[in-house]
Amino acid sequence: MRRDPEYVPDICNKLLPLFKDGSTVVEVCQALSITRKTYYQWKKEYNDFCEAADFAEEAAEAKLEMLGRKALFSNGKIKIDTSLYSFIMKNRFVCWGTGANPIFAEAEKAQPLSIYFNVSPAVGEVTVTNANTKNDNRNLNRKAGLAII
Repeated sequence: MRRDPEYVPDICNKLLPLFKDGSTVVEVCQALSITRKTYYQWKKEYNDFCEAADFAEEAAEAKLEMLGRKALFSNGKIKIDTSLYSFIMKNRFVCWGTGANPIFAEAEKAQPLSIYFNVSPAVGEVTVTNANTKNDNRNLNRKAGLAII
């Protein structure tokens, strides 16, 4: 079983050139002769490595975004499988496909809000459901002519 090399701060300078072409973490780890586990451990333990890695990973994302944009505006000169491109970007980068940054992506996992009002006997039961849910309850008490939108 091979051992990963000891951490040396100079390794931070190697990250940007390795990620700049759009490489993945696995590809960079191969080039550095370390495991992915070591890469993420160093990100936790060494602040300078974490900052350099985050910056370099963003450079990889920017490179891939630029390639997609070039294909989009090339008037068909550059062929790209848009479904595959979208799949790769959504699965590789946290924010892709959510339309938000990671903070908002976490907020989207929240449970839907349901509020129940009992206004009987005059009207009957009225249910108000969060507009973001699929179960939009606009068909409330038609007899009383009441609808909450």
